Amino acid sequence: MKVLIVYAHPEPASFNGAMKDQIIETMTREGHDVTLSDLYAMNWQAATGPDDFTFRANREVLRLQTEQAHAWRTRSFAPDLAMEIDRLDAAELVIFQFPLWWWSLPAILKGYVDRVFAYGFAYGQGASLAGKKALCCLTTGGPAASFESDKRGTILTLLRPVHQGVFDFCNMQALPPFVAYGAARLDDPQRREVLINLDHYLSQIQEVPALTFD
Repeated sequence: MKVLIVYAHPEPASFNGAMKDQIIETMTREGHDVTLSDLYAMNWQAATGPDDFTFRANREVLRLQTEQAHAWRTRSFAPDLAMEIDRLDAAELVIFQFPLWWWSLPAILKGYVDRVFAYGFAYGQGASLAGKKALCCLTTGGPAASFESDKRGTILTLLRPVHQGVFDFCNMQALPPFVAYGAARLDDPQRREVLINLDHYLSQIQEVPALTFD
């Protein structure tokens, strides 16, 4: 299986970095073909705009969906964007590895979604992502107890804009997330246990049923 890891943390020595390394180790050991997009290392441009396109359908007014569909048809995305679209197009499993910030994706990862999940390619008529598996692998600042009620929001509630609003909307199979709760408060043995659990989850990933939405 071809696996694309989209990694969004500015510190390589972070626990997110350790989780990313564990994903690479496990998936490689299991015989999968792994590609890493390290957004901070790539100095990824998060904001979408006219520079996403080398050849515009309309140079007078920027209508993003129109330009994205045109760029997909004519292969006229900017080089950095074209590379990531090709990586996503080739992948059978996409893993977002990130810290939950302000109950959401880090801005650089949201910008990846804005630019790479382009109209015509990711969704709309003739889109290419249907059937691919997608997984959110993340850390939180708060402990698990912070996410056990709808007062703050369960982790599935907070991730619904990604699971349903991005993955399911693009006809991908959103898998149950892997969450390291309260990562900054974990000691070394606890961190090792999380990585062991992550290894176990990933080693069985092809048998994990997708989430369903009402």
